Amino acid sequence: DSAVQLKCMLEAERATIQQLRQRLSRTAKGATEVETLLRHCVEEVNMDVLRRRARERLGPTAPVGLGEAARSFPAHHLGRGDRERVLELLLSQPRVTRILRSGAGAKVTWALPAPSPPPLSDVS
Repeated sequence: DSAVQLKCMLEAERATIQQLRQRLSRTAKGATEVETLLRHCVEEVNMDVLRRRARERLGPTAPVGLGEAARSFPAHHLGRGDRERVLELLLSQPRVTRILRSGAGAKVTWALPAPSPPPLSDVS
């Protein structure tokens, strides 16, 4: 009787752990996708900023190939308007809105199941 009870408890715990692992995996995948998309948006805005600055200094014939410079351009140098543009670009992507609506990219607070009561001991 006790062995059967312990096996049932063990199976229930295994099922709970499996569900938590699946939820964690989905959350991490969604967050990773959003982070990647955000990084691309920041690079795109950085390229726009670098082009704008180059045109201000060199005129309308400024070079266009600024891809590597945009990656090395620190994001904290972006002004408020540029940061707003990053968010606009990010939120205009359907994949991002689907991830955010599903809650996969949200911070998850885990609720662990209540501990199982200890098995009853046989009193003979």
